[in-house]
Amino acid sequence: LPGQTRPSAALSTGVRRCPGSESASADLGAFLDRPYGVDLTGEITIVHGLPDANVSADVNTSASANNNDIAAWLTVDDVFAALRRRPDFSAMLDTVLDAAASALQTRLDNPDNPGDPAFIVAQTETLIGNRAHGRLPAAAVFGVTPEQADIYDNWRDQLRFVVCVDASACLTAELGDSAVSSTSAVTETCRALVLFGGERQRSGSPQRRRAAAERADPAQYLEGHNLDSFTRGAGDYAGYLHYAIAAPDQPASEELIRCVP
Repeated sequence: LPGQTRPSAALSTGVRRCPGSESASADLGAFLDRPYGVDLTGEITIVHGLPDANVSADVNTSASANNNDIAAWLTVDDVFAALRRRPDFSAMLDTVLDAAASALQTRLDNPDNPGDPAFIVAQTETLIGNRAHGRLPAAAVFGVTPEQADIYDNWRDQLRFVVCVDASACLTAELGDSAVSSTSAVTETCRALVLFGGERQRSGSPQRRRAAAERADPAQYLEGHNLDSFTRGAGDYAGYLHYAIAAPDQPASEELIRCVP
């Protein structure tokens, strides 16, 4: 609209990208018509405009006549449906899980601070008997290597941990190779487990991961026996080492697990 000035497209690796600066928040007024959020944090209100809106963009008005924005909604389910078709997705999730398990083992094995009880207390959300349960912290706090930090932080909402507080191998996990592998599952005893909740279940009792309270709820990520063991602080676990697609048209909601022996 008149009054909107958009930064020139920048060259990146020899290719001219779409116009805009390095800051999406700074560019809001150049691309979106009011009303829009003042930044890109929290909930954002997007108002569909009129295709023929061409009047001057007055910063003090919110009338839809001054708005020609349109929106297309991309949901988490849409993202996962696309990821299911990517041949490199399984290896990417291996990187996330291996980074989390390695960082957790490093903390538990620290000779100067065996078991790192202060860290466990800080991250524990429920303590039942000898088992501490919770979510893993950001890479910078957890000690994930810089090479893996970004990808770990992007996916850590879906990670949970269980740790034996007395440093014993009090956990048992039956681990198969993948949901499509014919290899027999192996039972492992572990001091800690890292659990990755797969795609959300969409039928029956749908899992929801939109608000912070929902993302804090293990029931929105874990299912069946694993959820029962996690919430009761007793029982075994079962899952897979690697992500695989058992049914291309169905959510891959199986849990992935790493054992810290």
